Amino acid sequence: RIRLLHGGGLMAGIGAAVKETYPDAELVAVQAEGASSLLASLEAGRPVECGNTRTIADGIAVKSLSDRTYEAARRWVDDVVTVDDEEIAAAILYALEEMKTTLEGAGAAPLAALLYKRPPTRFPAVVVLSGGNIDVNFLSQITERGLFRSGRLIRQRFLVPDRPGSLATLLAAVARERSNVISIEHDRLPSDCPPGYSTVILLLETRDRAHGEEVAARLCEQGFRS
Repeated sequence: RIRLLHGGGLMAGIGAAVKETYPDAELVAVQAEGASSLLASLEAGRPVECGNTRTIADGIAVKSLSDRTYEAARRWVDDVVTVDDEEIAAAILYALEEMKTTLEGAGAAPLAALLYKRPPTRFPAVVVLSGGNIDVNFLSQITERGLFRSGRLIRQRFLVPDRPGSLATLLAAVARERSNVISIEHDRLPSDCPPGYSTVILLLETRDRAHGEEVAARLCEQGFRS
């Protein structure tokens, strides 16, 4: 038995084909929380228009369903799952890293449902990944946000003595913890900095969240004030 997850324009066709072939299959439609017109319509018992659509999954950002789409959903869909933009972004990054696949927001929504909402099922799940039309700059932003969310990028602020060699000492300590420095901001005149100190903000690359927390703790133990 097969369980399908998807939403949007493919829903009716997938529903008709699968349900005719596998009547016991369960069809789960996935929508973005910021554009959940299908869920609202099924709950109301008629097509309804949702308010402003706000989601990175622009391919399924539909304000209202047509009568035909609503009838198809009412006939074929067994359940509706919504995912938020953070979950969609994390699914895009997961597909890049683990599946070597580039997905747009709409294409990653079903994967996000499987990864983070985990709809209960006793059967194997088939996830339809449809669409890789994503802007390169936006993909870079999604990747960076995902790295922050997973703890593999961390931003740390330190107070260091304002004298020659202090920055080098801090960077040497970071290197000993096997963390990579991505960028450095050095401000000698911040308003909240005590006299005789300067502020250093480091963007660090770590292995994972645990390593990032360990790096921060070890630097604090070595006397670098945050």
